[in-house]
Amino acid sequence: MHRASLGRVAPLILLAIVAVGAVLRLHLLSKRDFWVDEAVSAYLARLPWRDFWQALWAFQANMGLYYLTLRGWLHLGDSETAIRGLSVLFGLAVIPATYLLGKRIFCEKAALASAALSAVNIFQIRYSQEARAYSLAMLLAVLLTYFFVRALEAPKRKRFWIAYALVGALGIYVHFYLYLVIAAHCLSLGYRRLRQLPRGALFSAAAGFILVTVPINAFILLRHRGQLSWVPRPSVQLVLEFGKFFTGDGSLVLLAAYAELGLVTLYWAMTRPIPSSSSGVDERWFVKLVAIWLFFPIAFTLLVSFFVPVFYDRFMAVSAPALALLAGQGLAKLDELLPRPRGAFAAALLVMLGLSVFGIYRYDNGPASGGDNWCAAVDYVFSAQQPGDAVLFYRASGIWPFEYYARREMEDHGLAVSPKVVFPIDANNPDQQPDEPGARLAIAGQNRVWLVLQHDDGSPERHAAVQAIQAVLQKTYRISREQIFQGKSGPIRIVLYASD
Repeated sequence: MHRASLGRVAPLILLAIVAVGAVLRLHLLSKRDFWVDEAVSAYLARLPWRDFWQALWAFQANMGLYYLTLRGWLHLGDSETAIRGLSVLFGLAVIPATYLLGKRIFCEKAALASAALSAVNIFQIRYSQEARAYSLAMLLAVLLTYFFVRALEAPKRKRFWIAYALVGALGIYVHFYLYLVIAAHCLSLGYRRLRQLPRGALFSAAAGFILVTVPINAFILLRHRGQLSWVPRPSVQLVLEFGKFFTGDGSLVLLAAYAELGLVTLYWAMTRPIPSSSSGVDERWFVKLVAIWLFFPIAFTLLVSFFVPVFYDRFMAVSAPALALLAGQGLAKLDELLPRPRGAFAAALLVMLGLSVFGIYRYDNGPASGGDNWCAAVDYVFSAQQPGDAVLFYRASGIWPFEYYARREMEDHGLAVSPKVVFPIDANNPDQQPDEPGARLAIAGQNRVWLVLQHDDGSPERHAAVQAIQAVLQKTYRISREQIFQGKSGPIRIVLYASD
């Protein structure tokens, strides 16, 4: 299609792409129960203001801006679908934002291809369906890069630098890994080019960024220790599985296709003699920017993980839009690099979209799409509870999904009471773990105790702690009933201990 003709119909094509993206992000939105982290989002957003700020400073400043936004969103409803709807909205906005950035740095064809790849990428869809901040992090990463490009195109205009600093500061309050996107931007410039930037505008933006991020940086330095202790050390298999999921869960074929398109983009950038624009930036540098944005956060976290594990698939959401942009540019340049046969762009795009749709089907019908089974677990407890029952959690984080579905159970069935939580004592402290003395103190005077076990396997320390708790309970009670509910995060085991 001719460039002028494409420009006229591009808004309609983009609208159709966004519509497809909306359908895919709303499909099966309520299929999964909340898992622990999503229940944390719902719990924090409902806290009174004083408790909310205390909880953020205590352990949840990361994603703080998302929780703050979710507080207002809850006025629309607090079902799983309603709460996840906020993430869907952010994830959907990534598609036109990717198009706008792609059009700015590449061309209309590349922009539309990038938007289409974003719409059908299961990694983006998955984290647009989760009540967490990852889709917002993706959106802010795109906006941050957009304002970075605008600032470099007009380096003496302070408004673009200020916008860049503001979006960057907000991004840090959404997810700490947005720092890696800022670092990628700096790396794309290099030291010499960085020194050539106007110091006045750069100083104002840097000063504003530092000032706004003082609270979150204080949290990172003083309070964030140990919060990633659960992250596993990466292996070759883990990295390979991440690569397949990140590129659309279309097996090695889709991963290879993305790699080939990335190589096409890099080859074109290195071999085509494109003259620089008056602003000192051109398409070749834009390719470099997007490539570093894509690879640096992944490579850096993998390198650090040799010492302290910090690499995890969902944390790499900050680089997901860069994957679509790099591949979109590769698709757009196929007709230029392969003039015969004609239609290489359209054919390759159809193949990519087909493989991505296959990846969506694979994911939605595979074990990875399943959630935890907290709703059934809570229903099991409520179906057999008696007045005065107590509930004890191992681990403490289990209280959040349990209380969410317990409240829903009470509202739906008009119940007045639910089991009394005897551990954890403070729901705002996720580090609490019951030990033998703690369990003895918690169950004192109780006639029946529901023991809720989740995330209790995987280490000798956890196994020993659970055995100690069960030994304390078995001295006073007998096991009355027991049920296991399987889920993606591991089994939830409910054991009722009743006094003889």
